[in-house]
Amino acid sequence: MTDPVPTRVGPAGGARAARIMPPVRRGGGQPRPDFFIPGAPKSGTSSMYEYLRQHPEIYLPSLKEPRHFCPDQDSGSDRDGLFFVRDRDEYLALYAGVRGEKRIGDASVQYLYSRVAAERIREFNPDARFIVMLRNPVHMAYSLHGQRLAGGGEDIEDFGEALEAEADRREGRRLPKV
Repeated sequence: MTDPVPTRVGPAGGARAARIMPPVRRGGGQPRPDFFIPGAPKSGTSSMYEYLRQHPEIYLPSLKEPRHFCPDQDSGSDRDGLFFVRDRDEYLALYAGVRGEKRIGDASVQYLYSRVAAERIREFNPDARFIVMLRNPVHMAYSLHGQRLAGGGEDIEDFGEALEAEADRREGRRLPKV
């Protein structure tokens, strides 16, 4: 079964909307995502996720970042603080709450950095679309530094000094005392 695309969506009209987001194909199978939100840190992905979750025709699971399609970003350890839904059935179970929403999404930012996510997503859903969230890298770095200071993952308060410490930190020296 195919959900119809509205004949007019905003000022662009229905023809453009159909090219941007083709109709959702629904068979008798389990609901699965048809759009993905990869992005850079501190670029608004969490806000976009929350805004879209409020829309009555969009379904996003309560787990914002299942990270299912980027095993190359998975360290295999829980110590890095990242959670990965590795099993396909567990991933699809995140979408068991779909109740007729027209769009279904996955907001895993790590897909942007993965070398394999795009191909795995294409194999999973060839009609998938992406909302890619980006930010000026300098602004992102300042924001990320502030977040890590507040969260205890950074101990050098001066941004310039912390940036200079990066080469040493990659070598295992001058690591934050957390």
